[in-house]
Parts: sequence; structure tokens; C-alpha cells
Amino acid sequence: MQKEKLAMIGLAVIIIGALSAYLVIEYKDEIIENLSGDGGKTTENGNETIEIGDCVDVHYIGRYASNDTVFASSYEDVESRTGGTPLHVFVSTNISELPPLDYSSYISSPLMAQTIEEYLSLALTPLGVKEGFIEELITMEKGDNNKITTSHLPPEKAFGITLQIGDIINLTPISRIPLEYKVLDIQEAAPMPSEIIQLYGDYFGDETTLFTLRDNLRKKGEIIDKYFSWENSTVVTKLNETLLWMYTTPPYDVGVNFTWTDFDSETGVQFVYPTNTSCITNINDSTIVITHTPEYNTTIEESIYYAQYDMYFPNATYTVENVTDDKINVSYTDQLTGDKSYKDLDRTTVIQRNQTQNITEDIPGEILEMQLLFLRESEDNFTFSFNVLSDETVYFELDVVNVYKTSQES
Repeated sequence: MQKEKLAMIGLAVIIIGALSAYLVIEYKDEIIENLSGDGGKTTENGNETIEIGDCVDVHYIGRYASNDTVFASSYEDVESRTGGTPLHVFVSTNISELPPLDYSSYISSPLMAQTIEEYLSLALTPLGVKEGFIEELITMEKGDNNKITTSHLPPEKAFGITLQIGDIINLTPISRIPLEYKVLDIQEAAPMPSEIIQLYGDYFGDETTLFTLRDNLRKKGEIIDKYFSWENSTVVTKLNETLLWMYTTPPYDVGVNFTWTDFDSETGVQFVYPTNTSCITNINDSTIVITHTPEYNTTIEESIYYAQYDMYFPNATYTVENVTDDKINVSYTDQLTGDKSYKDLDRTTVIQRNQTQNITEDIPGEILEMQLLFLRESEDNFTFSFNVLSDETVYFELDVVNVYKTSQES
């Protein structure tokens, strides 16, 4: 349950960072080789038809199909079609695919942006409607001027369908655990959550549309692993639209030693105590008391869980100096300075057998849209959106400036 809750919190983490981390891990050798290259070729390859795997410089004008009004353009002067900077497009239908070597500035999705500013600048470009854009682009050549008129891009192929109360969002494809949410409420003109402002400054403004999402996979009678040391020990006894009730029965009797892992679901901090030095010293219908008795000079490991990577990262190793009736005195040695510091940990852990947990999370629309965009690009039938252009039928006028036949390079 702790991981599921933290995964909800992890929705507020920019998916740009998660995707970048994935690309670095998946393609680290190619990235290193790319960094040692010449920074990008500029050789033009003539009027050849654009194919998957090519890199393209393309100017665009985006218009509403209903009245031809311009909503975005790469030109500085739209009327004269002059100035500005063309999009650097890597022609790919796979958002986890890197561009060829020496073309690192060419991307296939706003989600490949390296900064929030870059993401916001790309969100309303043709890259944000990748399916329709790529389909049209691969029929063109350098020097082509084209208007997507074969069929205007409907919302499901453009910027998506507006998310509504009651809609179900399956986030399992972009998480490492089953994750599904129901939209419980939508608040317009809500204050931007303070934690988002702290993380990202004023990029998204001080007001937002706030989506209340409910964990949609919880069920009465479900067995969950609330405590790492006690598998299958907690059962869901009741739940409603916002809360879940659970009851814990430990797998060990009083006095039996086991290895205890203490985890704080609010902070993500985890302590792992020495092997078989913890035991239940008291239990009744409402509470379970666990007492830790580590030996002198053994270690207690501290780590922090990061939901966006579904990983624990070591933070500190503490050495047991002394154990009293109610405290464990530990020391920590700074690896850089050699300085030694001390702290006290509680010797007992008290667990409430009956607990409730909030199964909702409030997510700003701007943050949620990054998750939705990822799903729109990676899942064939996913169309939900939070975008100023959602529900709009649009078209783009395209001008192919350069074509680099990288699809033909090894």
C-alpha cells in the first residue's frame, strides 16, 4: 500500500525526467558516442521522400478547422511566412526511440524536451499531435508546401478529448505496478498546490484546474502488503469513494524474532534493522508493539524511495552505539569529512491494527497532461487530454525546409 500511495504522489513528478532517465539507461552507449560526435550534421540530401527514421526541418502554421484562426506557428511573421525557427523533427512513431547520432536536437515528442520551458513551447506544435502529423509528414519531400486537408485532424488524432468526472485512467503502461484512477472531482480556478510551486516555480501560474483522482483498483477483502516484513498480513475491510479501512494480523507470535523494515509512506524514508533483532512484545485488538534489540556495532540502513523510478536509494548507514530501555543510540560517519555524528532512534514501534488511508490525490491539470500525453502517444486507443486545444479539430500548413536521410544511415 505504501508504494501505491507514493505512486499517486509520483504523478506530480514531471514525466520528462522519467523518460529522460529511461533513455539514458536504455541508450547510454549511444548517448556517450553521440556526445563525442561533431554536434549534428548539416548535409542536405535532396528532394527525397520523408521516411520513418529521417530527420526533418519543417515550418508550420496551426489553425482551427472551424474558422482558420492561427493558434500556433514557427514563423515569426505568419502572414509573410518569414523568420522564426523551424521544428527539428525526428520522424518516429516510438517515443522511446532516440534520434540518430549527431542529430540530438531532433525529437519526436514534447516529452523528449529537456526542460519545462521547452516542453511548454512544444506542447501545441505538430509534435503534440504526433499520429496525424507523422502520417502527413511521411508523404512529403523537401520543398513541399502542404496543408493537411485530406481530413482535418479530429480531437482524437489531434490534442485529445477533454477528461471528465467519472473517466477511468489506466496508468499501468507508464508505471511499474498496476495503477488505475477514476476522476472523482474537477475544480476550476483552484490555487496551485504549494508543493508544485516549490518544485517548479511559477511555470504553471498560481491557479490551476485541480483533478481529484481515486485509486480505482482497491477492493474489500483484498490482501495487501502494508508492511515489508509481514507479507499478506493486512486486509481491506471497507472502502468508500475517498477512504480505505484495513486491519493487520502479524505472522509472528509474541517473542519470535524477525527482521523489521520501518517505512514512512509520507516521507519515503525506510530503516532496515539488523537481521532477526526485532520481536512483538505486546499485542491486543487495537495495537501491536514491536521492540528492536540490535547488538552493539551492527548497522541500521536508511534509504529513500523515489516513486518515479520505483527504486530505493541508499541515504545513510548508522552504527549501533548503545541500546537503552527506550532508545537506540546510533552514529553516522561522513564519508567525505570523517566527522562523526549521533542520533537516537526509538526502540519500539507501535502499529495500529485498524487504520484508514486516503485513496485520492489532487493533481494539477498541467502535470496530469504530461501523463496523458505519454499515454496518447504510446497507447493506440487512449484519447483523454487536459489541453487548451482538446476537443478541437485542427489542421497544419507545413513547409519542409530540409530532409536528412538518416533512415538510410547505419
